[in-house]
Amino acid sequence: GIKQFSNDNIILKTYPNPNKGVFKLQLDVDITNGMAVLINALGQNVYECKVVKGINEITATELTKGFYTLILLQNKQPIGRTKVVIE
Repeated sequence: GIKQFSNDNIILKTYPNPNKGVFKLQLDVDITNGMAVLINALGQNVYECKVVKGINEITATELTKGFYTLILLQNKQPIGRTKVVIE
């Protein structure tokens, strides 16, 4: 069957948070064509990378200090989100 995800089923663990632009994103579910996208305070997509089940290291050291929204996509559809602080 087709796996359905709701935001209630997706637990995104990011650590350390706050960080210096390098952090880990832990996913406890299998996802297909997973992408992590960082959105800045202006709503701009400023970083994206592929992610898989398990621990993914995100390296976004080129980003300026501030608050970002990390959106988890599966097949280009948002399935989860969390906040990330880069200091």
